[in-house]
Amino acid sequence: MKIYNLLYFIIALSSNLIFGQQEVYHHFSRNDQLPDATFYDIIEDDHFNVWLAADSGLYKYNGKQFILYTHPDQHGDAVFNLTLDHKGRLWFNNIYGQFFYVENEQMKLFHDAHDIVNGQLVPFSVDEDNVIIYNRSGGIYHISKSSKEKTLQRKDRVLTTTSRGEEIWHLDIPIDDSTDQIHKIIIESNNESTVVDEFNREDVVAPSLFEANNSIFLTYKLKGGNKLYTIDKDQPLKEISIPETIQKLNIYNITGHHNELWLCTSDGIWVCKKKGQTLEIFDQLLESQSISEVITDFNKNQWATTLDNGIFVIPNKEVTRKSLPEGKQKITAVTKVGDDHFALGTDVGTLYLYNTDLSLKYKLDLNDKNNISFLYHDTTEHILLISISSNLSYKLDLDTFKLTPLKSVFNSAKSIERLNDQFLFYGNFKEALLYDSSLIKENAILIRKNRVKDALVIDENKLLISFVDGLYLYNLASSTLREIKYGNESVFATSLSKIDDEIWVGIKDNKVLKSVIIDDGLRFRESVNLNLSKNKNQTSTSLTKLRSDQQHLWMLNEGVITRYDLTDDSVQEFNGQMGMNELINEYLLYDDLIISTSIQALYRIPKYAFTQALKTAPIEITDVKINSLSLELKENYNLKHDRNNISIAFNSNGFQSREYVAYEYQLVESNKQWISIPVGNTQVDFASLSPGTYNFKLRGKNCKSDVYKYAGPVTFSIEPPFWQTPWFYFLIAVGIAGATFFILKQLQKRKNKQRKIEIDRLLLEKKMASLKLENIRSQMNPHFVFNSLNSIQDFIVSNERELASDYLVKFSRLIRKYLDYSQQDEITLGQEIAALKLYLELEKMRFDDELDYSIKIDDTLNIEHIMIPSLLVQPYVENALKHGLMHKPSNRKLMIDCGVIKNEKILSIKIEDNGIGRQQSALLNKNRGRSHTSFSTAVNNERALLYKEQFNKPVDIVIEDLVNDGQASGTRVTITLPLN
Repeated sequence: MKIYNLLYFIIALSSNLIFGQQEVYHHFSRNDQLPDATFYDIIEDDHFNVWLAADSGLYKYNGKQFILYTHPDQHGDAVFNLTLDHKGRLWFNNIYGQFFYVENEQMKLFHDAHDIVNGQLVPFSVDEDNVIIYNRSGGIYHISKSSKEKTLQRKDRVLTTTSRGEEIWHLDIPIDDSTDQIHKIIIESNNESTVVDEFNREDVVAPSLFEANNSIFLTYKLKGGNKLYTIDKDQPLKEISIPETIQKLNIYNITGHHNELWLCTSDGIWVCKKKGQTLEIFDQLLESQSISEVITDFNKNQWATTLDNGIFVIPNKEVTRKSLPEGKQKITAVTKVGDDHFALGTDVGTLYLYNTDLSLKYKLDLNDKNNISFLYHDTTEHILLISISSNLSYKLDLDTFKLTPLKSVFNSAKSIERLNDQFLFYGNFKEALLYDSSLIKENAILIRKNRVKDALVIDENKLLISFVDGLYLYNLASSTLREIKYGNESVFATSLSKIDDEIWVGIKDNKVLKSVIIDDGLRFRESVNLNLSKNKNQTSTSLTKLRSDQQHLWMLNEGVITRYDLTDDSVQEFNGQMGMNELINEYLLYDDLIISTSIQALYRIPKYAFTQALKTAPIEITDVKINSLSLELKENYNLKHDRNNISIAFNSNGFQSREYVAYEYQLVESNKQWISIPVGNTQVDFASLSPGTYNFKLRGKNCKSDVYKYAGPVTFSIEPPFWQTPWFYFLIAVGIAGATFFILKQLQKRKNKQRKIEIDRLLLEKKMASLKLENIRSQMNPHFVFNSLNSIQDFIVSNERELASDYLVKFSRLIRKYLDYSQQDEITLGQEIAALKLYLELEKMRFDDELDYSIKIDDTLNIEHIMIPSLLVQPYVENALKHGLMHKPSNRKLMIDCGVIKNEKILSIKIEDNGIGRQQSALLNKNRGRSHTSFSTAVNNERALLYKEQFNKPVDIVIEDLVNDGQASGTRVTITLPLN
């Protein structure tokens, strides 16, 4: 070889020489808010909380956070010796000598025994009635739980204790001055103490008793080495031979797991089995870690606490991880090589050949150190094709390990598939080719120029090829290439797989198209939407690396190995809950296991790990907030209408339960559909809930479980505001009814009033008409008519025809005016004065000119626009003539004065005569045997009242008797009414 330097050698021929292989674990770190690095003890309670005794205090891990418990009287932070009593309460102590327990989420101080322990950490146990302290300085004390009374039971010094069921085992030495160190192993059961065995040693260091797999073990240091013994009630101490690798280590604990003994040491966990009186090592876990305790939780995860490096969780110790032998390399390609091997390429041109137990078989370094982009095992030729990112490629003969350069034949490959014995498919970033056995590019068949993503052999003549712009079916026999569409749309396939006669096509958004080959095309049967987990920040999910093992369809979902069951459509993922915290780039399927690779490591995963069902811890509601204020947890909440913003927090305990427990809820009783909560959320918020009753139900299950756990329902009753209550609606209805009744009543009243007004108006009009007739009748009274006719007759007889004619004309004009004015409610003041002048002229002629009258009108009055009741003044003028001036022989005077009362806008009409007065007139009438009341005056007074009612204009009439030197000198009538 002139250009390339080939180096290969056998690294190991047996799986016993595994290098760097370790179990898969999750290491709690600061990213998990781990509060400390030093932990002394760990225990899981009945509610699946994990309690941790740390150097900085007591912590509870509930699946999402570490919660610190403290007490104000606590001396020192570190706590030890976690134990549960028969009620499930957690007990522990500290070096100072204080004993605590946790009840109702509160850390409580049971007893301060620093006067007994003298600053030493002592073991203790708890029964139903007492806390039993085993004092290293001397004495076993019983402290009553109820009375706190302290009783000394034994005086020997107790070095170590352990328990098995109700039995308490302890190792004692006498409290005396004896130089012989007598060590007694004592068992206490049913209030009886029995010495099982004893031995004399002066150089015993750090003795410890442990219970594992229902057996009792004693360990101690002797001359720098570890001693291990078994003991039981009916057998003395029997020494067990310890492997040399464990001899010098510190043994902190021994626990039992099935038929294995797990030794927690200063160099990790040693998984051993007891063969007779010999301890055989089968595995080592968490190498180099100082393991203080290990437990198995309810989901069979192993929790290991360390003295200086936090906490490790091993979900499945059968899942192993191996880093590359040399650092600073990245795995870039992997392929199966037969049923027991696989080949692996890196970014620095190194090729590894591994056995499926992850033991390295061969290593080959390419001299150019280029990135190996693709590997393909050609079973027909039994060669390994090596594609390089540059213009290079190789062919490795797996029988002779001869490496042959192929220049640019297979460089930068995206897919290589054997179509038949003659042709080999090759696709890269720009084209798809078919090579014949010569592997000469000039002889290759060009299928299409486009970037290839994946290819699948259908039969010896048909090839399904996924290009970046669609899916195509190539037929070698007919040399045709046909695009395959789904619903007249191009198919952008991310991966292809074949199960029997079915073709599975992976596309975006968790979908797989199921189809069969027909002639030169595909017939799609259905689109399968896989219920896969999705990262919160993912907008879509692409399924890649589809492969099958006839029973299942396997794929990568964003770096997570996923298995789809073809029989029941169930989906299982190998995720962080199973210990896989790295993104997987590639995987290989074998009969019973899967080999997968990340960028820098290999994983060996048994297939049964995918079927491992996990339990779900009980779902608990941890907090209820109303308007951002936390309330006491209870089943029912009665809330005011403005306390309607509700937040409910919940949790399910367990390793990484927050990431892998899916929750659903119901809120309204009428809606029975469960509403999913995004994975990772452990709180739901309800804003501005309407008044009503809400029954909140919650359930959840682990993503690897089929059984739901339910939280107790919580009822929220939100009262409506007062304006939405029935009594308010009733009041509104009553108010509306009352208002309606009131309005109708008022309308009825108004209608009745209007009707009454209308009736009164009609009556008033009728009465006014009647009064007008009476007024006309009064003004055309028989006396006036008779006297006027007599006057006309006298003028005719006296041959005074002109006077008679003049009188007759004026008389007729006056009668016409009376008839005309009587048809009107109001006339102008000028019309009234004109009628009065005509009337007074007639009366003056009748009085033979023995009548002197005057009519005075204020210059400020516009008599043609001032309206007054028709014929209002005439009756009073008539009375002045008829009753005042008629009986006076001479000097008859009548004055009519129309003026304005200043600042009041009142019209004043005065009728004043110098007659005999009302009293003398009444006396004359009485002497004549008649009682005369002016009919026209009475009618006029009534008209004035009706005028006031009808027009809301008051008309006031005042009659005064005029007196001069004690003698009646006339009468004055004053009529006042508002100016219009």
